Amino acid sequence: MTMTCAVLSVSALNPGEKKTVQFTLHPDDLAILDKNMNWTVEPGKFQVMIGNSSEDIKLKKEFEVEK
Repeated sequence: MTMTCAVLSVSALNPGEKKTVQFTLHPDDLAILDKNMNWTVEPGKFQVMIGNSSEDIKLKKEFEVEK
């Protein structure tokens, strides 16, 4: 299992305040180096986690990249 942590945006909210945030993942965001040192996106399941930190995840969503 490979894990990557990235900060895409930071939005400060007041207590009880809600805000919709949108972002787009591009193929380069999922790329890893293969055994020949070429960047590639492998098929499989990926999980996006959103929260205050890696220890305080508020939302998880899984998606799949197909061949």
